[in-house]
Amino acid sequence: MSPSYVISTILLLMALGAVLTIAALVSVMRTPALDQTNRIIWVVVVLMLPVIGAIAWFIARPKNPTNTPSNKHFTH
Repeated sequence: MSPSYVISTILLLMALGAVLTIAALVSVMRTPALDQTNRIIWVVVVLMLPVIGAIAWFIARPKNPTNTPSNKHFTH
């Protein structure tokens, strides 16, 4: 394996991790079901543990928020 292949692979993995982290941060900020305290906690988790925190967010995030502007027709 040549050194340039290894470096390219590492850079690709780092870029994918950065994209995943940014996507998680955007998702956290745009989720209306979170209050301010939970939003701050999730942002800190995603920033302190970039890939693991982002994966945790996408697994644990609220799936069906109720009473949100985009979901006004939802009733119990």
